[in-house]
Amino acid sequence: MKTKILSIIMGIVLFGCSESMNQNTDNVKNYPVDVPVKLLSSQSSSSSCNPNLEGDTVYIFNSREELTNDLSCLDVRNIDWNESSFLAVKIQRFNADSKVTKSSLQEVSAGQYQLNVEITPSATQNVAPLYFYMTVPKLSKDADIGLSISIPEQFNVGTFQLKGTQWKLAGYVDVSTGKMTDAEPKDCAQCYTLAFQSDSLGTGKSVGNGIAVDLTLHPFFRVLTEINDRETGNAALFYEAAKTIDMHFWDSEGLKFFYNNRKNYMLYKQVSTEDLSENNNKKVKLEGHAYLFINSVSDETMGKLQQERDESGIVAWMVYNNQTNSATLHILSQKENSTSIIKNYPEYAKQWEVSSAGQKIYYRGDAIWTGAYLSVPPFVGYDLELTLLEKSKN
Repeated sequence: MKTKILSIIMGIVLFGCSESMNQNTDNVKNYPVDVPVKLLSSQSSSSSCNPNLEGDTVYIFNSREELTNDLSCLDVRNIDWNESSFLAVKIQRFNADSKVTKSSLQEVSAGQYQLNVEITPSATQNVAPLYFYMTVPKLSKDADIGLSISIPEQFNVGTFQLKGTQWKLAGYVDVSTGKMTDAEPKDCAQCYTLAFQSDSLGTGKSVGNGIAVDLTLHPFFRVLTEINDRETGNAALFYEAAKTIDMHFWDSEGLKFFYNNRKNYMLYKQVSTEDLSENNNKKVKLEGHAYLFINSVSDETMGKLQQERDESGIVAWMVYNNQTNSATLHILSQKENSTSIIKNYPEYAKQWEVSSAGQKIYYRGDAIWTGAYLSVPPFVGYDLELTLLEKSKN
């Protein structure tokens, strides 16, 4: 039998009850009641035995015959089925090769149980299913088991998800001495930065080059462009280190990439978008030709726009949504891609008749930088106050 997990809590989880739960009239048990647990094994999907179990589920087996073919790889020969139940648990996502280090089971009310498990994360940020198995005194097949997951306090950095996080290289650490060589130049907000679009994929910069990171493929770092910036600060050290990275690890200090046979590591510290910005409240002038569309742009029309880039390699289009009364300006170039929220789209322009092919326009305005997404080229956001918007004469 299987029972769905009630809750999974990453971090330190303390389960307890200051008072006994409401008792039945016979008052046979004072809940919660501790139930003995014998942990048999824990393993990640990197092992040779990967049962086909549903994720985040606790399975209860009360006989060898109940074990499916999917569990035939498990050694259950020493289980006393007359006295014991066999529990199989699969956590859908955890650090690969992590281990269960503590476990306890409590009956919190009649037929209701809470399984508390401490998992020590492995020294990798790769995620994979985690399986663990245990025996407990005989349980009813209808028992309802909730699950709480905790990790040791020294690993508790809030969450083990990289998606949506941003990082900046602090320096290069000697493992034997703990001494760190600072990443240089220090006065460059966007140098040596990473932004993760998923738990394993990210993009960012060295000093002048764009980089991509794939935490599933050694050596994890890949340089996307060919700007010679090795003489800037100690960028040469970055490139030499990146070639020999063979392990990554995330702890309370930061995100570590070990290199030089793990004698050194690059230490990245998590930062916010504001920390990476040299451009807070930066004002820029935006001006040029664009195409105006109402509500949306078709894929076919967008393809034509891409082919009609102007001499500078820029393509721009503006969209006025008459349902939400909002407007945006989009610009693609080799330097940056940007989306500007237009704060004062003029009333007269709302009356224009615009075909699905678009209306060529000329715009001018003052834009304030509002944020950036680290990509190659960078994706930038602006708030735009138009000072001119007119139909193009040609």
